[in-house]
This record gives sequence, C-alpha cells and structure tokens, in this order.
Amino acid sequence: MAKVHLLPPDVVRRIAAGEVVERPASILKEVIENSIDAGADSLVIDLEGAGRRSIRVQDNGSGVDREDMEQLFYRHSTSKISSFEDLESLSTLGFRGEALYSIAAVSEVFFRSRVSESSEGWELHIRGGERLGLKPCAMAKGTVIEVKQVFFNTPARKKFLKSDASEMRACLDVFLSQAIASFGIAFSFSAGRTVYTLPSGEGFRERVAHLLNLPLEHLFEAEAEIPEHRAFVRIVAGDQNLQRPRRENQFIVVSGRPVINKAISFAVNRAYESLLPAQRYGCFAVFLDIPPEEIDANIHPSKQEVKIAGEREIASFVASFLLATLSSRGAAKQYRLDPKIARELSESTEKKRPFERKKSAIPMKSRESVTPYVSPTAQSKVLFPHISPVRDRFSSLREALASSSFLGSFRAKYLLFEATAALFIMDQHAAHERITFETLKRQMKEGTVPVQQLLMPLVFSLSPQERVAWEERKQAIEAVGFSASLWEQDSIAVHSHPQSLLFPEYAVRALLAEEPISYTDKEALARRACRQSLMAGTVLLREEAEALKTSLLDCEEPFTCPHGRPTVIELDEQSIARQFLRSG
Repeated sequence: MAKVHLLPPDVVRRIAAGEVVERPASILKEVIENSIDAGADSLVIDLEGAGRRSIRVQDNGSGVDREDMEQLFYRHSTSKISSFEDLESLSTLGFRGEALYSIAAVSEVFFRSRVSESSEGWELHIRGGERLGLKPCAMAKGTVIEVKQVFFNTPARKKFLKSDASEMRACLDVFLSQAIASFGIAFSFSAGRTVYTLPSGEGFRERVAHLLNLPLEHLFEAEAEIPEHRAFVRIVAGDQNLQRPRRENQFIVVSGRPVINKAISFAVNRAYESLLPAQRYGCFAVFLDIPPEEIDANIHPSKQEVKIAGEREIASFVASFLLATLSSRGAAKQYRLDPKIARELSESTEKKRPFERKKSAIPMKSRESVTPYVSPTAQSKVLFPHISPVRDRFSSLREALASSSFLGSFRAKYLLFEATAALFIMDQHAAHERITFETLKRQMKEGTVPVQQLLMPLVFSLSPQERVAWEERKQAIEAVGFSASLWEQDSIAVHSHPQSLLFPEYAVRALLAEEPISYTDKEALARRACRQSLMAGTVLLREEAEALKTSLLDCEEPFTCPHGRPTVIELDEQSIARQFLRSG
C-alpha cells in the first residue's frame, strides 16, 4: 500500500501560512509593506484586541483593479517580480506573493480596492482561504484591507499567542520600525484610542523623536558617503542623556527596509560603550542606502534579515562615524526640573509660605536619577546595608577575602584587595547588584521594603512599548516598593521607591522591559529591579570599598551577581609568579 500522498489543499495553506504569519504583528507588517509598495503616502491603521480581533489598514495607493483582484490571494501571485533575476534589483518591500495567501488561510479577510481610472471599487471576501464573494463597492481611490478572527481555524497556533499587552507590543514594534523607515509617509495608528498621528512632512530626526517620545534636543542627525561600497549612511542618534535598559529604541533601515542586522547593531553598540555605563544602551536609527545588487533580501521567510556585500566594512564605518559624531556633537549629561512640576511647586510654596521664598530648587526630573552627595561614612551605610551572615561552602574563600586589605581600584571598575597569599579583584557593579538583590528579596519576602518618599515626583517619559507594558505591570512595580502613577499620557511620576535602589528610573524601565513578570514572582522582580546598581566608573573611597566587601560577604551567594557573573576573582601568589617566570 502506498505511503506517500499529496496533502489536501487546506492543510497546505495552513502549513504555508505558518512560515509567514506567526502572530498579529506578522500580518500588520505584510499589510503595511503592501500599502507602501502601492505608492501610498498616507496610511490609517486600526487594531482591535491587539490585532487578534481585527487589523484594518487603509491607504491611498494605486489600488487593485477587478482583473488583478481575481489573481489575489493565490500562492506566489505577485506583480513585483517575474523572473529570478529580478531579485537582484528589488525596489519593493514585498516580492514573493506569499503574504496575502498566508493571511487569508488563517483568518477572515475583506479586501476593498479602487484604481483612479474606475468609478467604483471592488470587495473580495475570503475566509480560511475560501473565496466567498466578489462585488462592487463605493470607496475612495486606494485599498482597505480588514483582517478578522486571526487563527480562527488553527487553534494550536492561537493557543500560543501571548497576552494582549505582549501582542500589542509586537504590533507597536512593527509599526515603529515601518514608520521610521518611511518618514515621508503620513500615518495614523489607533488601538481603542489614537496613539499616533504622524504628518508626511517630518524629517528623519523629527520622526524618530515623535515616534519614540524622545526630546529633540538630545537627538542629532549626521550623514556621510561610503564611496568604496557606493553607499550612503544617515544616522539619527541620541547622546548620553538618552539611555535605556534594553535595545528597544534601536533601528536599522537598509534601502527603505527595516531589518535586523547583527553586524551593524553590534558595531554601533560597541561605539556607545565608551560613553554609557554598563548594561545601558543608546537610542539610534541607522539609514543605509545601498545599490540593490549589493543586497540579498531573500534569506528570511519574513524578510527581517538581509545580506549585505561588504557588511563588516560598512558596519565598521558606521560605528566609527557615529563615535566621532557623538564625541564632537553629543551634549553633556543634563538634569532638568519638569516645567509642570516647577509650576505646581511654586504655586504650592506661595500658598503655604506667602512671606518666604526658597533659595534654590532641587532638579528632580532627569534623564538619569540624581544621587545626592552623602558623606563617606553615611554613604557606606546607604549603599551597602548590613545583611545577616550565613555559613556555606565558601567559608575558606570568605575568610581569606574577609582578612584582606584594600589596595586601590583599577579604572573605577575593579577593587583590589590583598590577602596573605592572594590578590582579590572585585567587580564593584556585580558585587553591589548581589547586595541589592538579596536585600530587596529579603525585604519583599518579609513585607518590609523601606521606601524613600520624594518631595517632588521623579517624572520621565515612556516609550510606546513601555506605555503598553505599564498597564500590565503596575502591580509588579508596586510589589517591589514603588509608588508611581501616570503623569501624562506618555510619562509616569515616581512618588517613592525602595531605599536600596540607587537609580529608580532605570529600575522601573527594567521592570517594564522584556517579558512580563507576575507580581508574585518576588525573586524575578528583585533581580530585574537591581540591575542598575552601583555603576562602573564610580570612584569609591577606602571606607566605601571595605563596606562593600563586608556587605558582600554577608550575602547568601556572595561570589556571583544575580545574573550569574562572578563578583570576585582570586589570583594566588603562585599564579602571579608564573607570569613573571619565577619558580615560586
């Protein structure tokens, strides 16, 4: 009996759809690309249920006439290429003819379109890959595509969708990258409320600032030619006042296509390392114009990655150009008092003390949290609170480190301690992370997190992704010991924070980043909140270094940070002697 057989068409459709449509954001990406390829200069996007219930995109592009509409939604039906050689000179975002076919296979689609030469449009209705009707309709020139009930016929795929906040965040990621890449196109984006209204006349720098809710004064724009590769680069980048705990505000656009490119991303982040503290990342958008024959866009099912001829050389040029521009034009770190807070504080002060005026104002809003000066003795107690000691397998190493004496520091990153027959090198950031983590974890477990009440709230803006995450993670943030509220539509005000955290803004951003955490998962919350502990580059006095060592030795797991990196390494005398070719 024959074992080999052809799969039924409906099974083929659903398997093929799985290569292109992973989640609602995948659909949004493909539909926006089609609108841009149709020459649209205005797009209106509306989502319901984070794209699960409905994705609607309206454009004013060239439209599709009735004859071509008959060919739509078949696999590999496309107007963008006709031969394999055409792949070497692509000027469109889409080209394989798989997107509409895959979308229709796992959803219900209403596709309406009208060309300028026609007095009426046509509507095509498809559900689960089956064509249910084609009829005339009244509409303006362009196309409206409405995708409903995503994955209604593939429950296994639907089951693996994440929360509405996570799916919405993915949709926002798609929209942001496309809107940044297509700065000449007007966009309207709504999801229950209008999130963005972007005019078509914005420049690169203005579009990036508008989309990411970044202050324009801390963004600069620069451009250069790369003659040996016949390429052109434009960079919109933030100075050191714009720092984030993750790489969400980083975009790479190659010939109008938003892409993921590890070589360029790595090189640019390396350039930022000389300006930013550890585990903080810059904000940038890199636009590269490269001849089509130097790019291969056909290496990824969703076209998220491209191959570039001379990729390493181009990445190196971009990084060097960025670093030179940052060094010459980047602003110094700044602290500012929010105007609204200043006004309210002034009014409050006048009402309470009509005959007194404060001589100075404390700048509480900043791109970085402000750490006030504290005397060395008092600062040691604040930075390195005492933790109950425990006995463990590291007792001998603990004893050796405990008996060591402080020698000094290297590059304000590593603390050097001398023992009887060994040299200990301590990573001050990793050590302080371990101390903060165990302190916060213990306090959360006991329900006794001491908080620092702020006289004026610390206000900072949120990125679009952080704004979505805020709605889902308010309880988790409060569980750590924060008191925060929405200040305006896209910013929050922190009214109090755990005393053990030195950088509350970055602790909040870390809690909003990546995947959501349950507010009951105290260890994960503490681990994420303490990421921005004592930074490399902070010079410690002898008393502070000794206090750090003592508090570290009182921890349960003193020799690794909460993320698994070592806090201390030991070089014994014999190992050092061998480096000098000594016998002992």
